[in-house]
Amino acid sequence: MIKGIILDFDQTIVDSSKIEHLRDSRNWELIKSKYNNITLIPGIIFFFEFVKESNFLLTIVSNSPRRKYIEGILIYFDIKVDFVIGYEDTTLHKPNPMPMELALSKMGLNPDEVIAIGDSIKDSESAYKAGITNVYFNDTKEDLESKYFSVYSRNYIEIIEYIKKYVGEEK
Repeated sequence: MIKGIILDFDQTIVDSSKIEHLRDSRNWELIKSKYNNITLIPGIIFFFEFVKESNFLLTIVSNSPRRKYIEGILIYFDIKVDFVIGYEDTTLHKPNPMPMELALSKMGLNPDEVIAIGDSIKDSESAYKAGITNVYFNDTKEDLESKYFSVYSRNYIEIIEYIKKYVGEEK
């Protein structure tokens, strides 16, 4: 039975493409003045409502820094999650499974109780190696033949339907 959701951050929860050059140069201080250039991914608020109504634990796992970057943006958008795993929280990073395994540990859940959603093959590979069913959330159609993800979608309505179906099949 699904009890938790793991989400990547950039391009999965927020569209940070307009500040990507600042992220790439690790200019975390300047980014703080550019939060208005970041937008929420369409459908994410509806998805968060679904997660809350379903009583799922919600964890962010990102290769971006938690303290210098993610936490400030979560406050800016008033997004509340149960746990955040950022770059500084593990010694190995996605596509290694270590960040996903830490998320499972913090949530107190097994891999078969979680679905992960991310926009890159690194996200899917990390989840796959940790034994977590995952959704590849990307509109580039990059590497659609990958063995690492279970479902491909760029629409949170479809992802909700997938989760409902997946939960229904578990019973």
